[in-house]
Amino acid sequence: MPEIRQNPATKEWVLIATERAKRPEDFVGGKREEEPVPDFSPECPFCPGNEESTPPEIAANRRNGTWSLRVVPNKFPALVPVGEDVREEEQSFFRRMNGLGQHEVIIATPVVPLHIRHRLEEATRFFDDHGQCVFCRIIEMERKERERVVMDDGDFLIIEPFAARFPFETWILPREHHATFGEVRNGELERFARILNRLLEKLGRGLCCPAYNMVIRTAPSGEEGEEYYHWHVQIMPRLTTPAGFELGTGVFINTTLPEATAEFLRRA
Repeated sequence: MPEIRQNPATKEWVLIATERAKRPEDFVGGKREEEPVPDFSPECPFCPGNEESTPPEIAANRRNGTWSLRVVPNKFPALVPVGEDVREEEQSFFRRMNGLGQHEVIIATPVVPLHIRHRLEEATRFFDDHGQCVFCRIIEMERKERERVVMDDGDFLIIEPFAARFPFETWILPREHHATFGEVRNGELERFARILNRLLEKLGRGLCCPAYNMVIRTAPSGEEGEEYYHWHVQIMPRLTTPAGFELGTGVFINTTLPEATAEFLRRA
């Protein structure tokens, strides 16, 4: 029988199609092989030494003449930084607003997207009902059950979520509660970098270097210190393509069990 699971943090439903389930190994074939990455490429605008290939930097972290982080404007920005913040409403129904914002390598927008607002509202509702952060509860439950845990170093927990929307959707959850990513201290960032590197190595070795997206889920600016939300990271390998069912219903179909993909990554 298929199984429909609900994500406790978002209330989104996911269909786990166990009757046509795939093993984690089935996603290995057909992916691009790992290619060595050179320390420097004259064509890469992000390599140290090629700073003139990017627009003038906005900010940078430098030590002893070298930089570890640069922020530069996008060459083809979707938003403009200067203008009047105007919202219009036609017939009290159709709304529009000026596209103000900073479009950099790190993206800022003037609105909270609807699906992010939904996540924040569900987290708020859980906190109101239970007096606890839903992500702290997830950490507590996953550490208790262990079935979907990939790695746990005491500071960060890596899991295949109970209602993973697609194969190998992976979450990194910090043990210490912070609502926003900006509240993380330097020492914690170093530990996060190490465990993120280990996870990406596992995905690379296990799945032959799949393409993936990484998203940092964080409360909006100005909500630092809030108890209802807990920043975390989602890694989303590009292994499947949403089809008619997903596009028509908004419910994802996952053809492999999160418990199985967790075991696969533990062994990778």
